[in-house]
Amino acid sequence: MSTATKGIDVLKGLEGKSIVVTGAGAGIGAATCRRLVAEGARVVAADIDTSAAAAIAKELGGEAVAVGADVSTPEGAAACVSAAVEAFGRVDAFHANAGVEGRAHLVAEFDVAVYEQVFGVNVRGAFLSAHAALTQLLAQGGGGGIQFTTSLASLMGSPSTASWTHTTDGPDPTPQHARSHREVLPRRHSCRMGRSRSPGCGKPPRRATPGSALS
Repeated sequence: MSTATKGIDVLKGLEGKSIVVTGAGAGIGAATCRRLVAEGARVVAADIDTSAAAAIAKELGGEAVAVGADVSTPEGAAACVSAAVEAFGRVDAFHANAGVEGRAHLVAEFDVAVYEQVFGVNVRGAFLSAHAALTQLLAQGGGGGIQFTTSLASLMGSPSTASWTHTTDGPDPTPQHARSHREVLPRRHSCRMGRSRSPGCGKPPRRATPGSALS
């Protein structure tokens, strides 16, 4: 175990694993990439801000590659997976962490354009990420895992961040549906699904926890 993680056992078995992290250009997404590489994983740092993703990958060296991708589109989500396969030969885990807060507004001042943008990344993006990742995991014979990041903001609400708080729990049903694929795979090949909630409410949403280790 590296000096950076000495005494912290929550992540094990990541040596050599190929892991995609979306929303990786800043904040906890970037920190997740750093931690995963410290644990011996190989990382795809994906972000809609290509230069931010590239900066993280450059910082982490040969164990990380960058991809600029908009996960609210099928092409963007697929590009994240393709980058991992091209660089490392496979995908072992996918952390759907990308999120946007949008412009603050009250429900009474609803702006459909803002809502569509936030919904597109926070909800549709999580689903498309799951689709792209699960398709690749199943093609590999199963195994691996997908982690979704949500937020406690959805449980508390805020008068000025209606779009954000309404969509931060949007990814929650996705792991439940994705788990249904376990029924068509032998147990030893099943894919792990999970979610983690960021503690902040109404804070910039490039958020994640490192996730759980893979078998």
